[in-house]
Amino acid sequence: EPAALRPGERLVALFALDDAQTSVVAATASIAIAGIERSEASSNESWRWTAARCSDRATRVVPIAFSVPDDVRFASGRASIQVLVSARDATGLAAERRLEIPVADEMPPDITIAALSPNDPLVAGAVYPIAISVSDRHHDVDTITAAVSGPMSLSARGLDEIVVPVERRDHTENFSLFVDANAGLGDTAELVITARDTAVPANTRTITATF
Repeated sequence: EPAALRPGERLVALFALDDAQTSVVAATASIAIAGIERSEASSNESWRWTAARCSDRATRVVPIAFSVPDDVRFASGRASIQVLVSARDATGLAAERRLEIPVADEMPPDITIAALSPNDPLVAGAVYPIAISVSDRHHDVDTITAAVSGPMSLSARGLDEIVVPVERRDHTENFSLFVDANAGLGDTAELVITARDTAVPANTRTITATF
């Protein structure tokens, strides 16, 4: 069994059905992904075999193949592939086997910064607008964290870090960069943006801009 599948990957498996006393004559397999927004990502198949006598025992093989959609959207922090294989023998007795395989989202959010050019010198006392755009392919973005160092702050009160709740697939947040009034010529400042998604465990991406 695979430890986990990722969006875009394919599950391929073989289930061997055997009965110590008689033949397996029918089987069904249902596959679905739990914890996603698109419920039509599922598969159902059935098989039937004939046996001349109950003593005609033979191992039946049920092939399973299922692809996780590349653009799958998680409805919660976790998702998994649920496989149920049921079999019936010639006497009418039935049995089933369940298999659960986690679907792992390891893709962090994307971040785009629209701000002053890194080549532009900082002007003491100036205020620069900045737009932070974030998006996530499989989960919602949970939070954006903006932090600055050097002769710069994120508010007129001198805040050097702000955490913004997002809780949506994509979002643009507008900030202002306040340059200290006593910033000297040639001083540099650093802006660090971190985006975190709602996956379990969470994925994060951090980018840095130096001015």
